[in-house]
Amino acid sequence: MGAPAVSKRPFDVDEAFARIEEAVRPFPKAAMFELTEEGFDSPFELPVACIISIRTLDEVTLVCSRRLFGLARTPDALGRLALGAIDEAIGVSTFHEAKARQIREIARRIVAEHGGKLPCRNDIPALVRGRGTQVRQPRALNGGLTPEFTSKMIMA
Repeated sequence: MGAPAVSKRPFDVDEAFARIEEAVRPFPKAAMFELTEEGFDSPFELPVACIISIRTLDEVTLVCSRRLFGLARTPDALGRLALGAIDEAIGVSTFHEAKARQIREIARRIVAEHGGKLPCRNDIPALVRGRGTQVRQPRALNGGLTPEFTSKMIMA
């Protein structure tokens, strides 16, 4: 004869999420969420912080991002910074020299090609060579994404 039938409780999604929330409460938030809560949530700041975060611990990303945004928070202001100032601000992140060059180049291109405003468009991640997915994802925190952009983000 077969095993006796086991009666299962229905799965309660709300209860599951409440348990997960409780389980992760003692742990620090991910850097992008922490920066967003601190007000560094523009469509420009989040991708810049994301670039800083590549191959860098969240604790270091937070320090570097806050330091850089203390100097400049807009593409125009960041694009006018000396490369050495950007590098010094993010200097404890990994590959900081390359990141400093890339961040300044992106800021200058946003000013030159988009009047200083980073539009929510599908082709914008092309500003960041080789970093499309990483840069697209933080923008979802800030909203303003088109359905096409979101579907491409999920498919990437």
